Amino acid sequence: MKVIIVGAGIGGLTLAAALAQLAPRIEVEIFERDAAPAERRKGYAVGLKGDSGLAILERLGLRDEVLATGAQQVTNFVITDREGSRLLVLPSGNDGARQRYRVQRDHLQSVIATALGATRVQYGYQALGYEAIADRYRVVFTGGRHVDGDVVIAADGVGSALRRQLVDDSPHFLGLSAITGDAALS
Repeated sequence: MKVIIVGAGIGGLTLAAALAQLAPRIEVEIFERDAAPAERRKGYAVGLKGDSGLAILERLGLRDEVLATGAQQVTNFVITDREGSRLLVLPSGNDGARQRYRVQRDHLQSVIATALGATRVQYGYQALGYEAIADRYRVVFTGGRHVDGDVVIAADGVGSALRRQLVDDSPHFLGLSAITGDAALS
């Protein structure tokens, strides 16, 4: 079986690392639109929670390495509206499910990419869409390039051409103008 992952962000890389460890006989290819890993800034930090992101990193054997460099435990996270009224309070703790850390996106991506082993990311492949061919799928990229596989994963972000083709995911206004959060760090 051949799995094509479009997008080498945190989600695409994590799936590839999990497949490499848990199903090593599955062939995985990753395609990324950027020309190189550090071509554009991907955001400053991301929050990892004990019963989701941290649990996955633990299962992959990457939790300690991710938290070893620049991670900060979040002791309390509050989401407010524009006027400062509390909308949601997420208390933290040292028990597994309630642990929360803020980690640098670049570091997290680097650790996961290193764990991929033989799986390589092919850069400079911007997906335009996909088509079904018999019992397989073909992802079409800019420049007339394409690749065929049994399963296609669209992990190519908010502007995903694949998702838009599949569910006509046009942008729409949700009625929110801003969400801000204050994180008290230890």
